[in-house]
Amino acid sequence: MRQSFFLTILCFLGFTLGFISCQEVINDGLPSYIKINQVSFFNEDGIIDTLSGVYDVWLQVEGDDRGAIGWPNTVAVLSEGEKLILLEPGIYKNGDFLQREVYPFYDIVQIDTTLNLFDTLVLNPVFRYAQGIQFSLRETFEVSNNFSNLNAENPPIPLSGKAGVIHLNSSLTNAECAMLSAVSLPSGQRIFLEMHYSSINDFAIGLRGEENGNVLADAFIYYAPPTQEGRWEKLYLDISNDIGQIDAESYRFYLQTSLYPDLDSSFIAIDNFKLVHF
Repeated sequence: MRQSFFLTILCFLGFTLGFISCQEVINDGLPSYIKINQVSFFNEDGIIDTLSGVYDVWLQVEGDDRGAIGWPNTVAVLSEGEKLILLEPGIYKNGDFLQREVYPFYDIVQIDTTLNLFDTLVLNPVFRYAQGIQFSLRETFEVSNNFSNLNAENPPIPLSGKAGVIHLNSSLTNAECAMLSAVSLPSGQRIFLEMHYSSINDFAIGLRGEENGNVLADAFIYYAPPTQEGRWEKLYLDISNDIGQIDAESYRFYLQTSLYPDLDSSFIAIDNFKLVHF
C-alpha cells in the first residue's frame, strides 16, 4: 500500500513536469521593450499641453492587454516583428489614485511599428479630443469670465495666459465663486468637468440645479486640497451621477473657500474649466 502511494505521487509529478515542459513559451521568452517616455495633449485650439493629467497609458500590443502603465516607464513584451500598438489615456477619476480608468473623451493613439528583440521602442503619445464631443462650457479666462469673485489675470504661478484667480487675506477670508450664467447639461450620459487648478488653500466644488431660475438642488461634489507648492494640476471630475440625480433644467458650478487660519494670505487659480460630453 505504501509503495503504491509513492508510485502514484511519482507518476503525478512526472505528468505535471512533462505538461509544463511541453507548454509553449511565448516568443521563446525573448523580450522587446516599450518605453512610455512623455505624454502630451493636443487641445481643441491646436496647442500642445504637457500638463494633461494623463498619468497612465493603457497599452495593447496586437490585442494583448498590458494594463495601465505609469510614465515614464519601460515594459518588456514577449513579442517581435510588425505590431499594432494601441495607447489609451488613463486618468485618476475624481482626483483619486484608486479610480484609474481610460478617459472616454480622448482618442486612442494607434501605432503600426516593428518591435526588435532586446531593443527599446520609445513612445511619446499625444492625445486629442475624440470626434463628436461637445463643450457645454469652456472658460479659459482670456476673453471672458463666467465666474463671480474670480479675477481674470495672470496667475501667481504661470500656466498659459490668464486664469481665474481669487486672493484671500484678512480683508477677504471667505468667498464663493459661482458661475454667472447657468448651463444646460444632458442627463443619462457621461459628463466630465475638466479643469486646471493651482492653489495654496483648499476649496470645495459644488453644483446647483435650477428650474425657472430657482435652486432645485445643491450638491457638494469635490474637495480640492492645496497643490504641492501651488503647482498646477489637472482634475477630471465625473459628474454624470450628480447630473442624473438632480435632473434639473440648468446648472451652476461654484467654488467655496475660507482662508487657512495659519496663513496671512493665499490664492486659488483655475483655468480651462470645461464641461465635456458627447
